[in-house]
Amino acid sequence: MNLKNSQTFKNLARTYAGECQARTRYEFMEYGARSQGFKALADIIDDIAYNEFNHARMFYSFIQTADKQTITNIHIDAGYPFKEKWDLMENLRLASEDETDEATKIYPEFARVAEQEGFKDIAGLYRNVIEVEKQHIAILSELYTQMKNNTMYSRPTPVVWKCSDCGYAQKAMEAFKCCPLCHAKQGAVLLKIDALSKPSASLAVSQNATASKVSAGKSGGMKTTASSAKSTTAKPSSPKTSSAKPSASSATKKPAVKPVPKMGGKPTSTSTR
Repeated sequence: MNLKNSQTFKNLARTYAGECQARTRYEFMEYGARSQGFKALADIIDDIAYNEFNHARMFYSFIQTADKQTITNIHIDAGYPFKEKWDLMENLRLASEDETDEATKIYPEFARVAEQEGFKDIAGLYRNVIEVEKQHIAILSELYTQMKNNTMYSRPTPVVWKCSDCGYAQKAMEAFKCCPLCHAKQGAVLLKIDALSKPSASLAVSQNATASKVSAGKSGGMKTTASSAKSTTAKPSSPKTSSAKPSASSATKKPAVKPVPKMGGKPTSTSTR
């Protein structure tokens, strides 16, 4: 079957739009978390956003294999979530809910259709992405539970808490409010997330690992290295929670934008809503 005339072609377009929106929602959340001083939490969310960027990149690459000519427009009719407002804790729960829909309903069906239509490589891509989305569910759910139960910076027994800015570490039941070495605030302390330190068995090398590869030639040059892709998606600088010096790469980032409503907290007076 010709990809451009298939249901899978439309599903790819829907998926690309969904992944792009998911990435932007995570950027909103990251901005809100960092503005509230949750630096380490913001870094975790930023990593998830970058995962979504690469998911979108791969789905877009497959779309481009459908026609050597320019694809001017793909009409799709689909619904997308607009749940998140300005509550960081609630947004973590809602994001986990969105990821669950993708991993258990939407993508399994899209993989089934792709397999049925003869696009085994695309089906493989969907299955690989499902495994990543499952990991996102675990991370987001754990972050939500910790914030809800006020256990993000405390444990019933002593554990090692480490500053993400300077590397200072201290064993205690509660994380230090201020780093004794660099004076970074508590938000810079690396979080204890089991889903990150103990990945699930499903994240072992996938049997579909080679099925979802697209060559640079077929994808119209969409193949990029991790360093080059991430540098092109740098975000505006955010309020820092420590006295650490900015990295040398910060000079390449985009200039700060005007204040906008923070997805992790209440709207500011400059809200554009």
